[in-house]
Amino acid sequence: RLERMVEETLDGLQDPAQRNALLITLAKALLDNPERATDAVDGLQSILFEEPQHPEALGMLMSYFEKSGRSAELIDMLSSQLDAAESRNDADAIKITSLDLCRRLEADDPLRGVETLKRALGHLPQDADLMRAVLERMDDDTDPLERAELIEQLVKVELPDVAGPLALQLSATYEELQDPEAALRALQLGAERAPDNEE
Repeated sequence: RLERMVEETLDGLQDPAQRNALLITLAKALLDNPERATDAVDGLQSILFEEPQHPEALGMLMSYFEKSGRSAELIDMLSSQLDAAESRNDADAIKITSLDLCRRLEADDPLRGVETLKRALGHLPQDADLMRAVLERMDDDTDPLERAELIEQLVKVELPDVAGPLALQLSATYEELQDPEAALRALQLGAERAPDNEE
């Protein structure tokens, strides 16, 4: 049997990469058998214990959790991946993982999902995708000033054809908040970002 062969071979291997490759092979075989899936998960987790960013083990484990409906484990895993991405200042991983984690949290814990995006913005303060994702999830209970301030940051990085109209909306919002200085600042920002805007 493959499992016995792998176990016998592992005993003689010192190279972690070779050991992990064998464990991946075994995990793939075990995942095909629902009764052995737990053993496959154990094997994949042992790889990640030694090499937390092992791409194939991560991918297989996340895929299994998703297909088997184990959302709690998947969320825990994504949270750990986000922590790791932050510790190594990996901007791409922070963004991708945060958006994915937020999407999976929306049904049961939307507040945590939004906080996850805001946390990512702390690392990537000029990322338009993250700003839009936060704004899309703000509801009627959101502090209007908080929303306006985030829109102002978005105007600074949006494309001119979007920044211009957005700045006009922002100025109107500041007027409603009785902040004429901020309203004027929004108009000036719009003029800077979209000098050809005809509105």
